[in-house]
Amino acid sequence: MAFNPVTLILYESKFIESIVKEIADKLNLSRPHVPPSSVPLSSALRPLSYFFGLLREWRRGQLEELRRVKKNKKREGGCRGKAEV
Repeated sequence: MAFNPVTLILYESKFIESIVKEIADKLNLSRPHVPPSSVPLSSALRPLSYFFGLLREWRRGQLEELRRVKKNKKREGGCRGKAEV
């Protein structure tokens, strides 16, 4: 199976960007008028392995989706070919 690595890298970078935004929101970096003490720091900080786990799960889901789409396209193409003959 050949997957486009550029597409996967693009999706990964968007996923990582969403994680960074989530952390910034939890730390109230995007809302300077809110005092930082309103959210405990421990609620925003997680071990790095947690984020790698999220990335691994997301990548696995993307690959499964690509395989499913490719399989469906192959199946549809095979059915059309038989109907035309």
